[in-house]
Amino acid sequence: MVNQGFIVILLAFILFSCTTENQLNELYVTSEYEIPDYENQQWVNSKPLSIGGLLGQGNIVLVDFWTYTCVNCIRTFPFLSEWHDKYSDRGLVIIGVHTPEFEFEKKLQNIESSIKKNKLDYPIVLDNEFIIWDEFNNRYWPAKYLFDSEGKVLYKHFGEGGYVETENAIRKLLEIQGEDLDNITIGQIDNQDIDDSVFGGFYGDSSTIDSANSAGEKPFYEMTRELYMGYERNLSYGGLYVGNLDYYDQVDKVHSYIDDYDYAHNRFYLSGTWYAGAEYISWNSNTPSSSEYLSFKFRAKSVNGVFSSMASSKQGVKVLVKLDDKYLTKEQAGIDVQINSNMESFIVVSDPKMYSVLILPEYGEHVVSFLPQREEFSAFAFTFGSYEEGY
Repeated sequence: MVNQGFIVILLAFILFSCTTENQLNELYVTSEYEIPDYENQQWVNSKPLSIGGLLGQGNIVLVDFWTYTCVNCIRTFPFLSEWHDKYSDRGLVIIGVHTPEFEFEKKLQNIESSIKKNKLDYPIVLDNEFIIWDEFNNRYWPAKYLFDSEGKVLYKHFGEGGYVETENAIRKLLEIQGEDLDNITIGQIDNQDIDDSVFGGFYGDSSTIDSANSAGEKPFYEMTRELYMGYERNLSYGGLYVGNLDYYDQVDKVHSYIDDYDYAHNRFYLSGTWYAGAEYISWNSNTPSSSEYLSFKFRAKSVNGVFSSMASSKQGVKVLVKLDDKYLTKEQAGIDVQINSNMESFIVVSDPKMYSVLILPEYGEHVVSFLPQREEFSAFAFTFGSYEEGY
């Protein structure tokens, strides 16, 4: 009778002998932080990669969750590209995980267009079904996870900022691997600077600073939160997003809205004929007029909108933009705004993406209005910023 202990040892030896070197290296990464079924995921800029395989080859890995219409993600692109350029030949591998917020962000063509526009050269994997997102138990765009050579996540960062801190963490792990980085200069920007005009005197309800005690201090300021147009996202910890009370009785329907409200902050308002969808609202009339619009009050220096168009024409959909009921000046116009010979300010919505609408000289409180000129216009979300430059 064959000894059972001998059989166990023999089987273990056979399994070990049949395991390839790459498979052994996969064991470097912990099971909860890997790209599931990585060989069958869709990749851009790279063949399929596994975190464990990269670590087993002596690399360190930075995983970055993003989606291409997210302004917070867009603001981090220059830093990710800089780290890729400086450290990719020293052992850093950045893997961008594109997890979509909206349905149109699942389309490869749209993602590749953003990758090309923003010159993202590092490996990117598409996570349309949130498989990687769920594996990491992630909840944020953007989110960064830095792995050491043993597969441990030694550093995490959620949201914008922390750029010097993140780069220092990268450098520390590379130096542990034996890399000499003395001749590589570290970045100097840890957070984008808030424009000084932001601190001009808006006093929040919850602030302990007011006109009576603000001497010598920067007053507390408020900035409008992100606004979502679709009904699936239209309840949040901060309350409702829509000012029109009848919106919530008209989901998945076309409805004629009347804007007779005193505008409250962190709400958008509809006038005219609109369709309320799960992710977006779309204008559903073909008769442009001053009574067909989307408006809201905001506090910020810049305004960005996620828009799309179902127009068959490549010319897209023209949407007039007004600030405090006046057309924009060149000094107020965002990157995607045009001004014609009649001094009308407008955007042309074609590709589904984020559009830069306003970049104001100073932070302030205003009302912005969008007046579609064709019925194919759809709005998904608005985001706001108060940085010294850009959106």
